Amino acid sequence: MISLHFLKTVELCDDSILADIESIFNEHGNRALNALSIKSEVNISVFFKAAWTIQDTGETGYTPTSEWIQITLDVTGANHSIETVIRKRLPATIYHEMNHVRRWQTTGFGSGFDEELVSEGLACAFEMEQWQHDETPLFFASDEEINLFIDLVHSKRSEMKENYNYFEWFTRGSDVVPKWLGYKLGYYVVKKALEATPNKNVSDLTSLSASEVIAMSGVII
Repeated sequence: MISLHFLKTVELCDDSILADIESIFNEHGNRALNALSIKSEVNISVFFKAAWTIQDTGETGYTPTSEWIQITLDVTGANHSIETVIRKRLPATIYHEMNHVRRWQTTGFGSGFDEELVSEGLACAFEMEQWQHDETPLFFASDEEINLFIDLVHSKRSEMKENYNYFEWFTRGSDVVPKWLGYKLGYYVVKKALEATPNKNVSDLTSLSASEVIAMSGVII
């Protein structure tokens, strides 16, 4: 069951858009519940704040527990069309964050690069499995990029033990680390694990430990 909560902000959109958003949550949220076998109630808070979204997409999501998802949307129309944000990107975000809910219910989201890599990779893969659209996700990467990412991780392993920052490796990047590296490499690892086990889908892998998924993928990170 999904409980949807719209938070009041100065950027709150009109009632017709709210109705569209609620309809999308009902459709895709319930589909995700069924695909992931989630039986418990999931609370989803929706906040309208353009400045807090991913600039490239107009939305962002965060799932801190197994019971609560936070989603922020840009419905100003200034940077992205409202139609694109709501009808293309919101469903993808719903599937991504619902996979995190299931991950929290089983092995937990994890901490440290490897565990967070797999958790984000699973969410990206579930998003792709459940929602096909005509935009290239931020987590797509060429084979050449992946090889560079793996080499970089290998070279920084000892440093990461003492000075690891999730946001550097997964979102904002740095002078050394490309933006979205963790998402791109995580998706690649999970994709390889699925290719190696054609009898399994993303939901099957979501309850496995990070070390199991990485071993299944055959990727040495």
